[in-house]
Amino acid sequence: EGEQGRGAWARQSPRLLVSSSTSRGITRSLPLLAADPRPPSSRRELPDSSSSPCTVFVEATTSCADPSELLCREEMADAGEGGDRETARGLAVSSSACISLILSQARVEAAVTKAERLWKEALEARQLADEMSSQAQDAAELSQARSEEVSSKLESMDKISLKFLADSKSAINSSVDAAALLKEAADESLRADKLEAEAEEALRLSEQLIEEYEAKYGNL
Repeated sequence: EGEQGRGAWARQSPRLLVSSSTSRGITRSLPLLAADPRPPSSRRELPDSSSSPCTVFVEATTSCADPSELLCREEMADAGEGGDRETARGLAVSSSACISLILSQARVEAAVTKAERLWKEALEARQLADEMSSQAQDAAELSQARSEEVSSKLESMDKISLKFLADSKSAINSSVDAAALLKEAADESLRADKLEAEAEEALRLSEQLIEEYEAKYGNL
């Protein structure tokens, strides 16, 4: 029952795997989660690290939006009779350090990836804003030319014709379209500014995390 519950648990949440290797030669892959969703009947009580040595190796961290939020739980295994307590403590510390290193590296990589994504989005938004501004400027110039043409015709006309009314309507529509394009370009420019600010902050955070990581563990 315990093995079935553990298998179902692993299938449901394969986010972070840990291999526990014991002196009996038994190897298992178990997910690490903040809480154990298995029913009480299938759970295994964790032995005290002061009396049971273990070795834990973090194999992979995948699909973690923020690995720093994961709470690691070590699955301890009996090492047989006569286990040395000092060895157990040393192995437990090494296991914790290994998990900390992998999660720290994953956190750095996630921050760098986020910064790169935001810079890409900001660049695309800026390019779109520039294109829209250019289109709005062309539309404004065309609208101004049509308005001046209509005004010139009006001064030389003895009476208003249907063609003149059509030209006037076209000039007004051009002016409205130009104003709408200008507003859209301005909105896109503001969006690009916001994305650039977010990208700057993400870059600053990623550089800070890299410095902290290298100060603690060495170069990436």
